[in-house]
This record gives sequence, C-alpha cells and structure tokens, in this order.
Amino acid sequence: MRFGGRCCPRWPRSLIWRAHRSNAIGYATDHWVLDYRHTDQGTSTYRSQSWDEAEGPQYMFDPEVVSRGALDLNKIYENPSNYRQDLFYRDRANWLGEHEPYFLHEDFLVPFDPEIAEWEGAAIPLTVLRMPEGSVGAWQARGVWRDGQWILEMSRKLNTGYDDDKQLQPGGIYTWSPAIHHGANRRWHWVAYPYQLGLGPSAEEAQVEPRRYIQSVRFSGDSPPWDSLPSKTIPLIYPGIIDWTWLTSENHLGYREVREDALSIWDWHDEDPGRLAELFLMLR
Repeated sequence: MRFGGRCCPRWPRSLIWRAHRSNAIGYATDHWVLDYRHTDQGTSTYRSQSWDEAEGPQYMFDPEVVSRGALDLNKIYENPSNYRQDLFYRDRANWLGEHEPYFLHEDFLVPFDPEIAEWEGAAIPLTVLRMPEGSVGAWQARGVWRDGQWILEMSRKLNTGYDDDKQLQPGGIYTWSPAIHHGANRRWHWVAYPYQLGLGPSAEEAQVEPRRYIQSVRFSGDSPPWDSLPSKTIPLIYPGIIDWTWLTSENHLGYREVREDALSIWDWHDEDPGRLAELFLMLR
C-alpha cells in the first residue's frame, strides 16, 4: 500500500508503507520524486543482504529465535497465518520464544551456516529490517491483516523538525492521493484522483467540492475513537500506463488545457472513476 501527496510546486512527496519491509517495526518510509524516487535523509527501515549462488545468503535467523535458522516455505504455503502478521518488533518481549518472527531483523540474525539452514523448503528473507534514523523514519505506521484486508494506522508530527519534510499547519489544506501496489515489484498499481486534505477546515470553508475533500478531526488521547468517526471511501482506478507525453499529445482530447496547466482530472473526468479506467484501458 502506498500513499502519496504533493508537497510543493517543485517535486512530489511520496509516503510508502510496505507490508514486509517496514510494517514489522512500525514505520513507513518517506520519499521525494525528481529524476527518480529518492529516499529522505537518514537510515531507512531495511537493507538487502548479499546472496551468492554457490555460497548462499549472507545471513540467516538466529536458531535460538527461529528453529533451524530459516522459515519453512511449505508451512507458509500451507497456511500463511502460521507466521502471524501481527507480531511487531517493538512487542518482541511478548512473543519471542512463543512465536517465530516472519521478518529478519538485525537483532536476531547470524552469519549463514549451511549445516543449519540449508534444507528443503528453507526460506530466508532478502531484506534485513532495522530501526530508521533521521527524516526517512518520520512516519510511524502499523498494519494488521484481518478478514482479507489490511487495516492500517499511520501518524507523524505536524512539524517533524527535518528540512526535507513538508511541515504541516493546523488549518492548512494539502493535496493527497493514495495508491496501492498489488504484489511485489509491480509497476502497475491502483491509483486515486488527487484529494484535498484539510487539517480542520470543512469543505465549505476550504471552497472545495465535498467529493474531493477529506476533513481531519482533532482528538485527544493515545488513539482516535475510530468507531465514532465518519469514514470516507475513496475509489481507485487501474489506469495502465498514462504518462505526461501522452497527456500533452493530440491523442488526448484535453491536451491543450493540460499543456497550459488549466485542467485537472476532476475538471475533465468528474464521472464514475470506473468509467475513466475503462477509457484508459480502451474498453468502450
């Protein structure tokens, strides 16, 4: 699942939550996009370990934490819930010894030993998780897989104190657009129209059409009272590959307005997003 929002006229910001690469330690990662996607300053939530075809991986699980130094791939295929997705690194004192973690962390890895962890069905993650440092770890996030869907809570300070973050203000209005990558290493993904997120003002006060507006609600305490808060369903579309070159070409009916920055997707395609997806995919 990926959430992104434009921070300023110069470059878009993107916030990425990954079910495996950051969730287990309770974080999302912060990025900005210019010539490609750059990670914010600091130490990110994960790093890749080296792997050699002859020698195997660089690390394995500490056998005192995960028996035989690796996860059992057959056990995963039989029932993914054998490795509980709600085991978080910060709560490790509550489950270590009773359950085996599904993620590899710097705190419980050892150099790979084929005498221990080389067996049929042995699975060792490529990525090694670690606690982030700096602005790349400004966002905290915790997701739980429940009833066939991810339930995710994310938070950060309005003012993170980092120069490469977009600082937020009570009463401010910001452009925000979620997207979901379905599966690993997939370039096509489900996206939403850009929405306006208001930290306090109503849609009327912000002079924004309610369908394209999300109003924040102030609360006190450690966690929002989710059951009593209004919810908003945001439809996503599967657009395929639509790039700036096509949008500004004569193949796009609104190319002149796009070139002059006088047209948004809400102005031209204010219909059911499903219909827009059909247009993108050439389904008439």
